[in-house]
This record gives sequence, structure tokens and C-alpha cells, in this order.
Amino acid sequence: MKRILDFRGVKLEIVPEIYMPREDSFLFIDNLKYEMVGENVFTEIGVGSGIISLSIGNKKSSIIGVDINMIAALVSKKNAYRNNYDNYLGVCGDGVKSFRKKSLGGKIIFNPPYLPEDREIDPYSPKHELQQLVGGKKGDEVINSIINSLDDSVNMVFTMISSLATNPIEFSINKKEWNISVVSSENLGFETIWLLKLEKI
Repeated sequence: MKRILDFRGVKLEIVPEIYMPREDSFLFIDNLKYEMVGENVFTEIGVGSGIISLSIGNKKSSIIGVDINMIAALVSKKNAYRNNYDNYLGVCGDGVKSFRKKSLGGKIIFNPPYLPEDREIDPYSPKHELQQLVGGKKGDEVINSIINSLDDSVNMVFTMISSLATNPIEFSINKKEWNISVVSSENLGFETIWLLKLEKI
């Protein structure tokens, strides 16, 4: 059953199969609306409902929203039009595998699944929930795979990590081509999440 909800002035269709905006979504929004001022072209991987891109972009922004979940790709496009974004492309794909090299633009936003596997719970969870939340056995495999697959045309990435999987120092190891800084963080009690900025050296 779909619902239309208002998140800080952005009207979103929300369905059970896509990621419900929560703390990590708002940490991106609250910080990237300053970091991305004036950016008219960018890509969001794992776009979900589209709330991050639609909150930080402007109505003239050209946005590519990618999600492995077909429903998310379709709903994010509907949400873009619902909020008067005319230059939005929704793509169903696995990370950047659907794109030719040097076709994504310089800046990428990626709110990844960042939780480690839970062998007691995961076998009973719907596939779409696992895609939204679980980033691999340790929790950071998906994000590392995406970062390692980016070509030289991408010069900046904003992404999220969780203390349940890694930390900024550990995450930075073996990423020598990137200058990595913490934009913001939030302690949720059971975990700390960090919003990171990766800049190509």
C-alpha cells in the first residue's frame, strides 16, 4: 500500500519495498545541502525513494538515481516529477555496472547498505530488506566494491559507514587514491554512523 508523505517539504511516495528515510538519510541531507550548493549534475547510487537527491538538488539539477531494486528506481522517478524535477533519470542497476566509463559525472552520493550479515535473522528477511541494509558478511563489502569500481571521471564521493562494520581509519586503508574526511557523525546508541567525503587525490 503506497503512502504520500511530506519530509521537510519533499513529497514522497513510500512503499514497503523501498528504504524508509531515517537517521542516515537526514545526516546526508543536513550536510550535503551545504556541500553540494550549486551542483547541477550528480549521481546517487542506492537512491531509494529519492529523498536525498530531491532535498539537496535544485529544480534544474540533472540527477541520475540508481538502485538495484526496480521498484525504487520507478518510485524515485515518480517522486522526482512529483517535486517538479524534470531532469531526473531513474536507473535499475547494480552500482555503476550499467554505465559506460566516464558517464556518471564527477560527484556521487552513495548511502550504502552497511550492516553486517546476521545468520539468525537474514534467512527470514525479504530480499529487498537485505539489499537495503546488509552490506556483506562484515558489512562494508558493498561500499568497498562500489568505490573500487569507480573510474577516473569521479572525483568526489559522499558515503556512509557504520561502527558495526568499520570506522573511518580502517575504511581509509587501501584507498590511497582518495583523501577521506569525516563530514559529520551521529551516535545512535547501538552504533555510530559517519558521513564521509572522498576526494580524488
